[in-house]
Amino acid sequence: MSWRNLLIQLDHLKEQNFTEGERSWVESAERTWRQFLLEETAHPGKYRQFLLPLDRIESNRVDLPPNINRYLMRAIDVDLCHGGQALFTYSKLGRFVIIGFINEPNQTNWVGGRVNANEGTVEPRNYTLPAPFGTYLMDKAARVREAIQGISPRQTAKIEQAFRANADRIVGTDFFEAMQADVEMFGSGAFSTQGPPGER
Repeated sequence: MSWRNLLIQLDHLKEQNFTEGERSWVESAERTWRQFLLEETAHPGKYRQFLLPLDRIESNRVDLPPNINRYLMRAIDVDLCHGGQALFTYSKLGRFVIIGFINEPNQTNWVGGRVNANEGTVEPRNYTLPAPFGTYLMDKAARVREAIQGISPRQTAKIEQAFRANADRIVGTDFFEAMQADVEMFGSGAFSTQGPPGER
């Protein structure tokens, strides 16, 4: 996933404000991940992977976007994250985030999700993440909410029609659980005044 994500990002690298050194890191990570996938190298070395399982938030202790549970539990997203010296791919697939480290000078800030290149299991454990990553997740959720609010009235009506026609099939699904979690935390504030059901 990290390699595929990086291939997408490489097409837009020139549009971003990367130094020559940072571009070199990205190219080296892409080459190393490709060689690992082709079994030309036994280990991706410093370009390690971090797997973070996500679930609903039980209580709201900070100012969170009202769609945070729907984002954490349901969204699919990719990005190339860059802050200070840190540089990594972000691949979000439903309830999982895969971080592909390209350069991370403070690897001790990420605890609990390191992926072994050869074997291992995903199981409940404690995770420690840098505080800015939490802010990043909240920003991503807020952007998704803004994008959905920009859907045209005509498209919103089509989505609502499909939603209502399949309402009985939605109850009990993962989507319903995520939506219910946001309603429990935010009440009617979980829904925007525009956008399709599940986001309104």
